[in-house]
Amino acid sequence: MEKWKNIYDKHPKITFLGYQSRIHGLYRISDCAIVPTRFEGESYPLCIIQALQVGLPIIATDVGEIKSMLTLKDGRTSGIILPNERDTKLFISHLKDAMQEMMKKEKREIFSSASKELAKNYDISNLAKKYMNI
Repeated sequence: MEKWKNIYDKHPKITFLGYQSRIHGLYRISDCAIVPTRFEGESYPLCIIQALQVGLPIIATDVGEIKSMLTLKDGRTSGIILPNERDTKLFISHLKDAMQEMMKKEKREIFSSASKELAKNYDISNLAKKYMNI
C-alpha cells in the first residue's frame, strides 16, 4: 500500500482512506464494488459479503469462490464476473469493459437486485444457525 501511496498520493482523483471502521457506509455511497483480484488463493472475500449486504453490484474476478458467491441458483449474478486472465493487458481490457458496462444505471439496478437476494445467504443469524446445525 505504501508503494502506491508514494506514487499516487498527490493525484487529484485518488484518495487513500486508510482504515475505515464503517465500511458499510462507504459501500452505501458507492455505485459498485470492484474486486479485480488475480490471487489464486482468494477463497471467500469479506469485501464481497459486505458489498452484498448493502445491495451493491460487483465487478470481480472468477477466482476461488467468488463466482459462486455472486451467482443465484437461477443463474443471475450480482455483477460482472471477469475471467481470470493472466495477460495483464487483456485483464485490464476486460476490467475496463466491465466498468463501462456498469456505468449503465439499468444494469446496476438488475445486479443490485441480485445482490440483495444473495445477501440473505450472509445474514449472521442464518450463518450461525447453519454453523450450529453442523
